[in-house]
Amino acid sequence: MVNLNATQGFSDSSALEEIEQNIVASALSSSKLSLASGLAGVLVMQTHLFRLKPTLRRAANIKDLLNHVINEISEQDMQSGLWSGLCGVLYALEFIRGTDPELLGEHKDSVSSFVEETDELLLSFVERSPNPHFDLVSGLCGIGAYALSKTDREAAGKLFEAVERRLELLSDRIDDMCAWKTLPIHVPFNGTELQKQKGRYDLGQSADKPDLPNPRPDGKLVASTVPTGSW
Repeated sequence: MVNLNATQGFSDSSALEEIEQNIVASALSSSKLSLASGLAGVLVMQTHLFRLKPTLRRAANIKDLLNHVINEISEQDMQSGLWSGLCGVLYALEFIRGTDPELLGEHKDSVSSFVEETDELLLSFVERSPNPHFDLVSGLCGIGAYALSKTDREAAGKLFEAVERRLELLSDRIDDMCAWKTLPIHVPFNGTELQKQKGRYDLGQSADKPDLPNPRPDGKLVASTVPTGSW
């Protein structure tokens, strides 16, 4: 575990560079691919730092991290989610492509093919999955966020529009407002027994009170919804 508090009090770049290298080394010793706390996240970090100050070491780190991601992804079964799933890896790959496609090196063509093929699978999932979750971390909104990061704008629009359509179909309409219900299968471990049986409303926004707290213990909807005019 890297102690990020170690940055406090350091003014010289060598100390910060050492911490940066420790983070990369820690990621390279792990098989965790997630954007939230794994290889994909460190790959995005390193690419962003390369944007700010390109160096040969950072380019080499990106190459090493990318090689590790490619090796690991062929060995793992992943869900579609953004935070810890496939969309997080795709987001990292698109972040590199948007920074400098040459950073992909020998993997440039294979990454392009992988992204295109996986986009088709995601599109099918968005359109046909029987009970998708709506949320950013593991659901449709996360796929939409990934779509917005894509360098291929045509493919981005196709996937994002599919997410929009599916979210609209999943929404519950109340007068001129709408909300999204977390189905029982997606209620987390900290949900009540009633919520695990009937689901609950986690996402919604009042037209005039955007900070209104939403979920009730019984899982019933409160006036926390968003205008349907946003579609």
